[in-house]
Amino acid sequence: PRIAQVSRALKLLASINPAILEVHPTGPMEVDEELGLLDQSLSSAMIEAQRRVPSFARHCEATDQTPAYRRMRTLLQMRTWFEGEDPSRPYVLKTPQHMQDIAALHAVFPDSPLIFLHRDPVQLVASGASLAWNQMVIQSDHVDPHWVGQEWLHKTRHRLDVVAKARESIPARLQFDLGFEEVGADWRGAIQRTYAFLGRELTPEALSRMEAYVVRAAAEHGYARHRYHLEQFGLCASEVREALAPWCLERETLAA
Repeated sequence: PRIAQVSRALKLLASINPAILEVHPTGPMEVDEELGLLDQSLSSAMIEAQRRVPSFARHCEATDQTPAYRRMRTLLQMRTWFEGEDPSRPYVLKTPQHMQDIAALHAVFPDSPLIFLHRDPVQLVASGASLAWNQMVIQSDHVDPHWVGQEWLHKTRHRLDVVAKARESIPARLQFDLGFEEVGADWRGAIQRTYAFLGRELTPEALSRMEAYVVRAAAEHGYARHRYHLEQFGLCASEVREALAPWCLERETLAA
C-alpha cells in the first residue's frame, strides 16, 4: 500500500509541474536522500526548498541540529530492523543539508568517512536555484525566481563557509575530495579511488550493479534534460564568482 501511495503522490506532483521529475528523478522504489528523516524533526532543508520561509531557514542555520541527527540515526536503525538487513551494513548518506549541519553529522557519526564533491560554484548555485524553484511552484501560487536566486546564493555561501571551518577540526583520515567533472568523465575511476579511501574491496559484482544502474538511469530518468541558467534567477556568473571567490580559487587549486 505504501508503494502505491507514493506512486500516486509522485503522479500528482508531476501533473502540477512535469519538470520536477527531470530536476529530481525519483520513484517509489528508488534510492533517495535522507531529507525525509530529518523532516521528522522539522530540521529539513526540504522545507525551505519547497516554501518561502526565510526566517525558518535562518533559524536552522543558527541552531544546533544534533538532536535531529540523533533522531535520524534512530530512524535508520529502525529501517534496518524493519527490513531485516544486516546491522553492520553501512549506509551511504547524501544531501546538501549535511554541509551546513556537518558538525551535527560528525558528532552523531564520529567515525564515518566524509566525501566532499567539488563543483563549479556557478553551476552549483544555478542547479540549487532551479531545484528550489521547481519545487516551490508546486507548493505556492507565486514564486519569485529572483528571490530564489539570491536565497540560494546565500545558502551556497553559508554552507561552504560552515564546511571550511568544520573541516579544520575533523581528522584528515576521515576526509576525501572528489571533483564533479572527474565523476562525470570517469565514474568508474572515481569509484575505485573512493573505495580505496574507504578501505573497501570494489568487487566485480558491485561494479556490475553500478554499471547496470547507470544504464537504467540514463534510459528511464530525464535528469540529462534538466537545463538551468543563472539569468533565470536574476544572477550572473561574475556576481556568483565574486560572492564565492575563495571557493572558486579552492576548486581551481583542487583541479590543478
